[in-house]
Order: sequence, then C-alpha cells, then structure tokens
Amino acid sequence: MIEDILTLYYTGAAVIILFFTLYAFMRFSRTDKNVLRARIFLNEDILNKTWAYGSVAGTSLAIHELSSSIVSEIPYVCETAKVVFLTAMVMMIYQWYGFGRGL
Repeated sequence: MIEDILTLYYTGAAVIILFFTLYAFMRFSRTDKNVLRARIFLNEDILNKTWAYGSVAGTSLAIHELSSSIVSEIPYVCETAKVVFLTAMVMMIYQWYGFGRGL
C-alpha cells in the first residue's frame, strides 16, 4: 500500500518537475539574457529560495545515497530522503515557474 502511494508521488513529482522546467525554459529562452540576469539578481526572494531548496535537495540526496549503501538497517530513511528531495525540487522549480510567469 505505502509503496503504491510512494510510486504515485514519485511519478507525479517527476511530471511536475518536467512541466515546470520546460515551461521555464521556454519562457526564459524568449527573454533577453541580460534582462533576465538583472531581474534574477535584483529578485532577492528567488535567490534565497533557490539556495534554500537546493540545499535541502542536495542534503537529502546525500542522505539517500548514504542510507541506501551504508545505513540500510534504518527503516524508511532512504524513502523519506527521496520524498524530501523530490519535494524540494518541485518547490524550487515552482519558484522559477512563478518567476517566469512574471516576465
């Protein structure tokens, strides 16, 4: 039961990440690169949230890798780290999606 829910979550998160990433890529490719750099640099909120979500995603990826290879006796650590990683990635990509809509 829990495996089915996790599989559904992983699939949904992957689809959301792909959608938001493609949307942001298409939106940003039509914007002048210098204007885009300036808007990103001047938007402190997007920079702070990107760093925060990226840090959480990186840390949870490291925990996932360690738990899957070294600490496999602890139940649910690997799956929890994967859920945290995907959630942080969705939130980070969603920030960029929202930023792209404002261009």
